[in-house]
Parts: sequence; C-alpha cells; structure tokens
Amino acid sequence: MIRWRLAGLDFRGAARTLRRSPGFFLAGVLTLALAAGALNAILAVVSKVLLEPLPVRDQHEIVVAWKRDAASGFAHWPFTYPAIRAIESQLTTVAGTATVDYNGAYSLSIVEGDQGIVLTTGIISGSLMPLLGVEPILGRTIHPDDDVVGAPRVAVISETFWKTRYGGDPGVLGKRFGLYGERYEIVGVVRGGFGLPAGTVMWIAQKPFQPFVIDSEQYPLADLVVRLKPGVAIEQFRAELESVRTRTTSETVDAYRRHAVVVTPLHDLVVGEARPTLLLLTAGAALLVIVAAVNLGGLFLVRSGRFLHEIAIRSAIGGGALRSVGTLIAEFAVIVIVGIGLGVPVGWALLQLLAPMLPPELPIEGRVSLGPMPVLLATAACILAGLLASAAPAIALARADLLGPLRAGSRAATGWAMHPMRRVMVAAQLAVAVAIMAAAGLLLRTLERMHSIDAGFRSEGVLFVDLADSRQYDSTVARRRDEVDRITTALGAVPGVLAVSAVLSPPFVGNGGFYTKLVPDGMDAADAAKLPYANTEVVVPTLATTLGLRLIRGRFLEAADREGAPIAVVINETLARTLWPGEDPLGKVVRPPTPDATERATVVGVVRDTRYNELLHPAPMAYFAYRQLDWIPANYLIQTGSDREAVALVSQLRTAVQQAMPAMAVRRAMPLSQLLGQPLARPRLAAVLVTGFALVVLALSAIGVYSVMAAFVVQRTREIGVRMALGATDRRVRRLVFQQGMTLAVAGLVVGLLIAALAGRLLRGLLYEVTPADTLTYAAATVLVLGVASLAIIVPAVRASRLDPVTALKSD
Repeated sequence: MIRWRLAGLDFRGAARTLRRSPGFFLAGVLTLALAAGALNAILAVVSKVLLEPLPVRDQHEIVVAWKRDAASGFAHWPFTYPAIRAIESQLTTVAGTATVDYNGAYSLSIVEGDQGIVLTTGIISGSLMPLLGVEPILGRTIHPDDDVVGAPRVAVISETFWKTRYGGDPGVLGKRFGLYGERYEIVGVVRGGFGLPAGTVMWIAQKPFQPFVIDSEQYPLADLVVRLKPGVAIEQFRAELESVRTRTTSETVDAYRRHAVVVTPLHDLVVGEARPTLLLLTAGAALLVIVAAVNLGGLFLVRSGRFLHEIAIRSAIGGGALRSVGTLIAEFAVIVIVGIGLGVPVGWALLQLLAPMLPPELPIEGRVSLGPMPVLLATAACILAGLLASAAPAIALARADLLGPLRAGSRAATGWAMHPMRRVMVAAQLAVAVAIMAAAGLLLRTLERMHSIDAGFRSEGVLFVDLADSRQYDSTVARRRDEVDRITTALGAVPGVLAVSAVLSPPFVGNGGFYTKLVPDGMDAADAAKLPYANTEVVVPTLATTLGLRLIRGRFLEAADREGAPIAVVINETLARTLWPGEDPLGKVVRPPTPDATERATVVGVVRDTRYNELLHPAPMAYFAYRQLDWIPANYLIQTGSDREAVALVSQLRTAVQQAMPAMAVRRAMPLSQLLGQPLARPRLAAVLVTGFALVVLALSAIGVYSVMAAFVVQRTREIGVRMALGATDRRVRRLVFQQGMTLAVAGLVVGLLIAALAGRLLRGLLYEVTPADTLTYAAATVLVLGVASLAIIVPAVRASRLDPVTALKSD
C-alpha cells in the first residue's frame, strides 16, 4: 500500500483538496513546468558548450596564437609557414606545436563515385591531432608522416558525418574520394567537438594539399597551436613568443614589425563568440524562474488565505492548527513535484526548437540532449523557487492576526488575496517584465538596424555561384584566366542572365578575404606601417554592372585593363580618405600586390563603400582586374531580374558550366540576398530568444495583475455595492478598480526602467548603432507593459461595474 505521508505531510489530503481547486493546481503546475522546461533546455546547451570539456587531453594546456595589427585594426593576422618553422625551433615554454589554417573550415567539394558533396574541411598540420590528444573512434588520426609533400593523401571524418553519411558503417575505412583531381582515403573517425577549425566535418593534412604555400613568405595562413609545458602561464608563453618573433627575419619586415602577438586558450577560442549569447540565454531562463517563483508566491498567498479561518478556529479551541499548515505545505509540494516532472518533457520539446537555431560553429558533436546534470541543476533551481514562493505565505501566516479571521469568516480568504506582500510580488513581476522587454527591444532595434544597412551593392536578383574543380591544381595563370572567360561567356549566354562577373572572395568572409596594404608611391616605411589593410578584390571588370556599384569619380575597370596595359585600380571612399585625405585620388599611384616590387598601379576610379566583405563594418577596398594580377577569381555573380528568376535558372547554369568546363561543377548557388542573412544569424537568434522570454514573462505578469485585481473586486464587493447604492456610476466604479491596478503597474514600471538602464550596459557588446539607453526602446517597452497591464485590469473593472448593488450588500 502506498504511503501518502512523508515527514508528517498528508499528501493524500493535499491531492484531495487540489482536485477541488483545479484552477489553482493547473496555474501553479503550468507556471513551474514552463520555467523548469526553459531552464532544462538552456542548461543543456550551456552545459554542452561552456561546461563540458572538449575531447582534448589536458585542454587547459592548449593555446592558439596569431597576431594583431592595432594600427590598421586587423584583429587576426596569421603567420607564414616559414615564420612558424623559425619560431618553433626557438620556443622553450612549449611541449609541442602544430598549425591550423586561420581561415577556418573550407567548403570543399569532394567527388565520391559519380556524386559531388560539399564538406566543411579543416586544413591542419600532421602534428595537430597528436598534440591535442584526439583519440579516434575508428581507425586512426592524421599523423606527422601524412603531412609531407608527396605522401599518400588521407582524410579523417567526424563522428556525426560518419553516422549521417555512412550510417556508422565500420567499412568506411579505406573509402576513397576525389578532391581537386587527387584521390584521398578515409583512414579514421574522430569526435569533432574539439573545434579546430570550428564546424569541421573532415580534416586533411596541409602540405600535400597546398604544397605551394609551405616555403612562401607571401601566404600568411597559419595560426600556431601549442601545448604549454606544465606550470607555464599563458602570459609567460606570450612574452617568449613575442621575443622570439622579433628575432625571426620574416617577422621583422616593415609590414609585420608593428604586429603584436595574441594568445588565446583553446576553449575560449572555440566558444568565445557564442559565450555572450549563451550567457544571455541563461540569464533569461533564470529571470523566468524568478518570475515563476513570484507568480507561485502570489498563488500560494491566496491559497493560504483559504486556510486562515480554519487555522484561527483550531487555535481558538486549542486544536492542532499545524495540521492545516501541513496540508497547505503538502499542496505546495505536490505542485512543485508535478511541475518539475512536467518540466523535463517541456524542456525536451524546447530543446528541439532551440537546437536548429544554434550557431553551426559551436563545439557540439551530435545532438544536444537533456543529461543528468542540466536536469539536476534545473530541478534544484525550481525547488529553490518553490521554497522562495512558499516563504511569502509562511511569513504572512506567522504574522497574521487570527482574531480578525474569526470575526470576518470566509471573507478572510479574499482579504488575504490583497495582502501587501502580494502587491509587492506583482509589482516585482512587472518590473522584471519591463526590464527584459527593454532588453528584447534593444536587440530587436539592433536587428532592425542591421537589416537596414545599405550594403552598397545590388543583392536582389543576383545569384552567387561557387564552382568546384575536380582537376589537380593548375598554377598556369594564363590558362586559368582563359577558363574564367570561357565560364563567364557560357553563363552569360543562358537566357534570362543580364550580366556575369567573377570575384576572388565569397561575400562576408571577413578575415578570410584577400587583404593587402596599398602603399602610395613615395611614402616612407614608418608611415606605410600605419596604413590599414585593404580588402583587395580581383574581379572580372563587369562587376560594377552586375552588382550596381556606384561610381563617384573616374571610371571602373574595363576589358582594356589586361596584360601589357598599365595596372589600374579602383578604390572605395574609405580607402581614398585614408590614403589621400582631402585630395583627389584619381591618377595617384600605389604599389600593387604583385611579386615585382617595381610595378605600380594607377587609381582610375572611386566607388562608394560597400559591405561585401563584412556587413557590419565597411572595410577599405580595392578592385583590380583579373588579367593584371596573378590571383584568379573563382566565385561568380550572376545578375537576373529577381531572386525567383535567379533560383529558376540554377539548373540551366549547371548545364552551361559543365558544357563549357566538363571538369567543373556548380558547388553552391544561392541568391545574394540569402547570403546577406548569414551575418545576421547570431543577432537574430539572440533577439528571438530574448523576445520569447520577454513575452512569457509579460504573460505571467498579466496573470498576476489580473488575479490581484480580481481578488480586489471580491474583497471590496460590499463597498462597491454601497457606492453604487449611493449613486456611484459604472464609470466611477471602473475608475476605482483601474486606479488600484495602475498603481501597481506604475510602481513596477518605474523600478523596471531603473533595472533596464543598469542591465542595458551588459548588452553593449551585442548592440549595433543602438545605445543601451535608447529612448525609443524604453518608450515602446513602457507602452507595451502598461497596455498589457491595462488589459489585465479591464476585465475585473468591468465585472465590478456590473455588480448588482442588492446582491453585493447581501454578500457579507
């Protein structure tokens, strides 16, 4: 037989009384279930990303180093491979070194059988996986022997890709695929959560893949990854690395002398950008639990009032007054237990909604699940919320005057509903609602500002097409230029295509673009070192027509800008102001990024700033014609009438490429307007989630206001009847109730705005062109919260005005 008593609490009696009050039971359970579910889901993500260690041996010893150019504002500048080799041989504070391509994971097309697949691929040194202590799930990892020019080409894949693509088949080992005309063999499967590079599903060795960069000083591509010796502090290593760098020949040239070393722990690097969003989510879930506790406290306060008369009678006759209190506590315990229990499936459901919105670069291998730790933490937090909620009625009961309930009879319960403590709770709920609504408003305003950014080029009706070449890398520049002509001609011949161009870098790649310093002829080395790096694009001259670039002065690049002609360059407004402030830049001469140090380029035009490389921050930009530099564009931009027409042409464009160049295929094709949305993914996630929290908190606050005002009407029924019998109009009665409710709302509003002003500073790093004290946002939050509170007050106010005075006078 089930024992219904525990620690002296009568749970059978509690269940029986709760069945007679289903509204109270459901309100309490749903409030706690929603809070527990949200906390379960958020803690599962936070635990996975921030708390769970990476699949790396002694991760606290692993750091990643690169350089920063403070003068030019370039925050991430990699090393060349010759510089890395020179530096490695002099370091004494490290137990091992490795490198990883600073561009992150590349989207490379592999050919498996007759099928092409795009995989995010990490280019690493052979020493990286042994250095990190990455253990294979199947087969082996990449070894130093694999990272040799001419060595057999091998690849390691992630566990997630192994399961989704190959169904977890052990026979995946030995499978071969084509990459740029070379055959690669899959030799192992590893957990991908170590995050180097972020989002990688396949790893290959650097030297066999890009042998031409290994001995060249022209390719700064490598971040240095090291394992510190036991007891060595990060700052100690950074100081040694800076010292060694200043003794390395390739690092003391004018272009690099002003650089400063940056050293970051591996875990901070992997989760750094996601940390503010995850902490914001945790804060939102914590606020939701606090609001739920306040709401429960109000419900419990009303409920405890119903026992006040019984407690008073038992105390008066010398009976066991604690029995009623025990039943009340048992009811609270039942609600907390059921609410927390329902919070697990609610959390699972919320996690299914949240997981697809998480940034893909997070170190999450496989699905995020509700593990024991997040559930235990959420349970502990909700139990604490329940204890805090029950503290209000406990304090009120301890201080209650029991003579009043004996005289007031059943009206004691309704009077208890308007207890001052409950008024404070409702005002506190509204304060939290205003604060979190203001935070949501700031993030939404940020998102709106980002959406309204003028990118400086046409995006509607422009298709971005990325091609995959299945042949071996061809370094013959003239032949590759001719292939660009052949492809642009074939694409331009497709009916519906208005213009075609090609660029060196895909949109919005940030540091992954091609950056150079364009030094005016005659500038000394000291001044040249202070110049910013310019995002340098090598393009087919029809780019101005395809993207609708706005010319300010001079001309854009033309077909005549080709081999044998003087090198021409077009710059944007920012670069023109930087290089020649207050001067006309046309005809000025700069040193172009060519191997020949004697060559010069002439500025022939100035265009308005664009945000092709980075949406939020316009960079200095320079455009060169592809037939005058050795860099070959491989990303094509195709202008059509609209996005719908662009998407409809994809199959014809694929056919045109295959007919013109059988070894090439369209790897990716999407409207440029769709790519514009990618830089907004993270701010959109923060805005959506915080807004969701804000709406839930606002709904809970509205319930609290409604319940207090409904209790106010019940408590003042007799008074209202007297007023109406003496001639008070319906309007005056509604005003009485409305004034009482708005007093609570305004009190909560004032406190909430003060909290919002303080909390807004914490959001500064997530805002764009919006100040933490944005007046419009606070005004909108104020109007919204007051509007919702008014709606919650109107119903009890109208109900009060419709009371029958005779019935009201008989209510005592």
